[in-house]
Amino acid sequence: PAQLVPAVHYGATYMPTTMPTGWLRAPTSNAMAFTFQGFLDEVALAAGCDLPELLRRTLGEPRTLPPPERGAAFDTGRARRVIDANRAAGRRIAVAESCTGGLVAAALTEIPGSSEVLEAGFVTYSNDAKQHLLGVSGDVLDTFGAVSIAVAWSMAQGALAKSDADVAVAITGVAGPGGGSEKKPVGTVVFARAERDADPSDVVADKRMFGDLGRGGVRLQAALCALDLLMPDTPPTDAEK
Repeated sequence: PAQLVPAVHYGATYMPTTMPTGWLRAPTSNAMAFTFQGFLDEVALAAGCDLPELLRRTLGEPRTLPPPERGAAFDTGRARRVIDANRAAGRRIAVAESCTGGLVAAALTEIPGSSEVLEAGFVTYSNDAKQHLLGVSGDVLDTFGAVSIAVAWSMAQGALAKSDADVAVAITGVAGPGGGSEKKPVGTVVFARAERDADPSDVVADKRMFGDLGRGGVRLQAALCALDLLMPDTPPTDAEK
């Protein structure tokens, strides 16, 4: 850190007149009472500048935050379509998330009125959580691994069993940067969708290989795919039958 001199003397305590990366000690004397604004003004005066200049010296020039990146994790357009379509279909939904860590539920709850559709969200990051919260079998985890169709399907079934949802989507994958293997490299994500009263032997699942997009990129793409899976199936038209 830069040299903390000169200093303003408050009783037995010295305050630095510049504020570099370092420690700033508060006065210890109870007789000293001053506002934080007053303290900053005193520090600036001792440094031979006004307060705005002091802040520029220590914090740099003020910056305007950039607008959110297009296609950010909270894809409100896609999430809104999920909410609207499921509301129209009279369906309540649940999500069981591992590698996305709640991104799907967060995107859905950004939408006003999502409580009419979203029943529950489970973030089961560890294998223990998958077993205790969703009832995933330890044998299935040991045999197939956490990133597998068998585990994703069990997570989706568990989310239905533990909620009053009509449909549940599960996500489990390897977001990186570590944790990948030759068979399941970074970017491998598995999805499953379970519907209440459907034939449990009719497994609806998919595996995507997003590649090493970076941890945030993999999680974002996984969340977007999960939102797509939550859309009700469009019934075929007469021409398609």
